[in-house]
Amino acid sequence: NHSPMATLETPDCLACHPVHTPLKISYPITQVKEVCAGCHGEAFQLLQARQTKHSALTCAKCHPSHGQLPACQDCHGEPHNASIHEKYAQCGDCHSIAHDIQK
Repeated sequence: NHSPMATLETPDCLACHPVHTPLKISYPITQVKEVCAGCHGEAFQLLQARQTKHSALTCAKCHPSHGQLPACQDCHGEPHNASIHEKYAQCGDCHSIAHDIQK
């Protein structure tokens, strides 16, 4: 479905889709977020609405391959004492999601 990408020109498509393998999605770590927003608009809008340290990162910094969903601990380790991590198993229980950090 190309509907979200209807306004893009061929060079924009090539930013993520190699010519002879269009179903393979790859991009450099420096890819600007606006290109990702073509398909991932909700995540982009959340990052823009709430300015956090995550807002300054490129999408590829946290998602180095398409569809990869990292655990918060991959970058942040276990930042609280063990009793808090035991009581709240998911970071999102307190902090929402990475695109919309609440605390």
